[in-house]
Amino acid sequence: MLEKDFVLKVPYYSQHRDVKDPTWRHRACGIACFKMALAYAGKETPPLDEMIHAHRAAAYQEGVGWKHMPLVDIAVTEYGLKDSYRKEYREVPFAEAFLGLVSSLKNNCPPIVSIFQDESRKGSHLIVLTGFRVSQDGGFEGVRYHDPDSLIEEEKKTDLSMDIPAFEKRWRKLAIFIGAQKA
Repeated sequence: MLEKDFVLKVPYYSQHRDVKDPTWRHRACGIACFKMALAYAGKETPPLDEMIHAHRAAAYQEGVGWKHMPLVDIAVTEYGLKDSYRKEYREVPFAEAFLGLVSSLKNNCPPIVSIFQDESRKGSHLIVLTGFRVSQDGGFEGVRYHDPDSLIEEEKKTDLSMDIPAFEKRWRKLAIFIGAQKA
């Protein structure tokens, strides 16, 4: 079957290469994803280190990571993105929840999603969905995404692909939608 990709041109930031403070690199996935979503929405942001230090008290919790609602609040109050919100899909069947992500992408809003680090379902990590793959018969084949966890330029983790079974297994059914509505 021939596949068709739907991909948004989301700017990319690395939690390792773009964060200068080495004590924050391993825990900057959330703020790097937030910066990607803000940049896609056309918002100018300071360097990642400045964003970390400006928002860590309100939006970062040791042992947990970047908290979703405070990031939404920052998008609304500091960047004027009033359509921003957080959503849990834990009680929603995967197919229905996935259609919510697809709808967001089709409306030019790349969602930040929380995933397990790997298929062992341990540890959490944030990525930005940039698109999806559709087969010729109209079924969803996979997601496209930016992973901020790239260590070197040659390994830039942009527009990566994950098939639907792997995404279903790894997605924690949590998403942040930063109001990036474009005409």
